Amino acid sequence: MSKRLDESLGSTELDNGNGSEEPDTQHSEGSTPTPEENLSLTKLEEEILYLLMGREMYGLQIVQAYEDVSQGKRRLSIGTLYPTLSRMEGRGLVTSHLVARPDDEKGGARRKLFRITLQGSRALTHQDDFRKALHAWQPT
Repeated sequence: MSKRLDESLGSTELDNGNGSEEPDTQHSEGSTPTPEENLSLTKLEEEILYLLMGREMYGLQIVQAYEDVSQGKRRLSIGTLYPTLSRMEGRGLVTSHLVARPDDEKGGARRKLFRITLQGSRALTHQDDFRKALHAWQPT
């Protein structure tokens, strides 16, 4: 893990989402992805993982943080967010758990909190390393 990513995670416990220290490597098709495939991220996945660094968030918080970071220039709909989070959870990049709402909030529905996993952190490191290699690349 890069020093920057490691420091930003702080003391937040990382979870691989499958109950072990090893990442979940099952594709939905049942084949095992290559390490490169398992660490590849879409731009949105990368942005969501950065938002989850060092904190747990539920969907609406992620949407609000995304808009705050972009100073209102970019929007993320719930209809885009939840399918993306579901795919990310299936790949072991994030994990989630349900929590009850605080007593002072109306409504009894529980919230689903998401957090980055060790695999998600590794994917961010991989993405950062690749980006650095792109910037440093010189034609031969």
